Amino acid sequence: FGSSLRPVRSLAPRVGCCARALRAFFHSPAAWDRPGGGSGARMQRAQQRPLSDLPPNQTLYVNNLNDKINVETLKKSLREVFAAFGGIIDIIAMKSLKRRGQAWIIFKEPSSATNSLKSLQGFPFYNKPMRINYARSKSDVVAKADGTYVERPKKIVKRE
Repeated sequence: FGSSLRPVRSLAPRVGCCARALRAFFHSPAAWDRPGGGSGARMQRAQQRPLSDLPPNQTLYVNNLNDKINVETLKKSLREVFAAFGGIIDIIAMKSLKRRGQAWIIFKEPSSATNSLKSLQGFPFYNKPMRINYARSKSDVVAKADGTYVERPKKIVKRE
């Protein structure tokens, strides 16, 4: 009786591989077209916004970052990864609830930003694949250097 039982440990590699394969399948763009292939609104937004709809920019917007990582550690790690593609002016990452899990990397040259975007798209960073896109607008640091900086009005939060 005792010799016919298999140790539980022998199933672990198969379960892990299966889970990884399922995760890769449901995170692939091909799965979005299938019924039940992803989580509705999030997948539709990702399909609606291809990488090419924003003009090339010195600033990259990176999201899907692990929000459990300390902001300072995150900035240092991002600098190590992205510095291989060119000079970095600044990295902006915040720890507020609304802004965690995302960062802006400001390069000295737009070509460096383009190279890093193409090379690091989907790169696993702290066990999560990074989603990288050009920033919607020019960062303040770049605008100040260009002389095109216009101060924005501060948002006033009304408390009642």
